[in-house]
Amino acid sequence: MSNNLSIRAYTPAICSHEHNFHQIVLPLHGGMEISHGFKAKEQSRFLIVDIDELPDNAKSLNWPFAAISESMDSYCNFVDVQLQHQINKDLEGSMFALFRCLLSRTSCRG
Repeated sequence: MSNNLSIRAYTPAICSHEHNFHQIVLPLHGGMEISHGFKAKEQSRFLIVDIDELPDNAKSLNWPFAAISESMDSYCNFVDVQLQHQINKDLEGSMFALFRCLLSRTSCRG
């Protein structure tokens, strides 16, 4: 599944997986430990962005971690609230398009 937004929590046990698309993990609450695998405290929550193609500015990132802007943080909180309620596919598509736009205009620095 790609070009999708979802809210997820992970387990304290170390996990790993692979997929054929890019995945951006944005913390909403708590954090995640990442090495070759990943784990998080149970109360941690994340906005997960599955995306087919990264914008050019994000492709140039040489480190898997980057700071996010205040506007991106606000966007993530908005999406968190929206995804907690049943919304329609049109709204989900619009939220994803807005994410792609924000990401393309973000300075991707580690």
